[in-house]
Amino acid sequence: MIAALGVMTGLSSCVRDGREECEFPLRLRFAYTFNRENRDLLKEELHDIRMYLYDSATGCLLKSGSVDVDALPEDGTYEWRVPQGRHTLVCWAGVGGRYRIENEGHINSAVMQLGADNSLTVPPDREHLWHRLVTDVLVNGDETPFYDVDMHKLSNDIDVHVVFADGMAHLPVDVSVNASNALYSAYGNVMEDSPYVRYVSYDTGERQLLTVLAIDRGDDSRLHVVVGDNVIYSGSLTSLIASAGDVDFDLDDEFHISFMLRDSSGTETAVGVEVNGWHVMDYNVALK
Repeated sequence: MIAALGVMTGLSSCVRDGREECEFPLRLRFAYTFNRENRDLLKEELHDIRMYLYDSATGCLLKSGSVDVDALPEDGTYEWRVPQGRHTLVCWAGVGGRYRIENEGHINSAVMQLGADNSLTVPPDREHLWHRLVTDVLVNGDETPFYDVDMHKLSNDIDVHVVFADGMAHLPVDVSVNASNALYSAYGNVMEDSPYVRYVSYDTGERQLLTVLAIDRGDDSRLHVVVGDNVIYSGSLTSLIASAGDVDFDLDDEFHISFMLRDSSGTETAVGVEVNGWHVMDYNVALK
């Protein structure tokens, strides 16, 4: 009875003040536990979370806001004042720089767009992206329970290392990944009309580093490794990674691939491949 009286008092206060909408607390608990380390990495890896609250019936955006992860308490709890009703909450982290949200006014038109130039080439920025969708969020003035927002990482680090055999000349190395995963819906899914983009690598002098969006078994992602004028590998990225055995593309987000160029006859070289420390294949490549 007391709780109900409090709600009615708040509602009548909104009317008296002439406000069109009343806002009430939405209690959230942020985390990032879906990872190989099996612990909450929220404060270690995320910095800013953008929130988009949509009306469940109409799909229209009601309110947006952002959360400074560093300012959250250790338990990740946060209280946000929002309009009453039944809602859907969309959260993104890592937006800014290479990622941007567009058409956020309606949940079915909102997209996350990966930045690329006119040739659909993505620069080698080491920036990551997280997403979470929470449905059936009820805000009615009562003290609601905390809604858990356990963020899921959508990006992956690909670390490619070309190892030259003793006596072989160290030629320039070029590594890239092509994939149609540059456009996401508010629901966190790759859209069917996502463009086929080319991720280029960052050369550390010893390794080629790439950060790509979500990959999965059977997708169209392709890895290209060129040494000098010689194509060392050009084929499915995920098939190569999956050959390492215990790989979970939803959970894993860091993949190390080594191409070991062995003694060369002058016309061809033997290549051995390791993925995450597992030796997965051997083959020969003709040299130009």
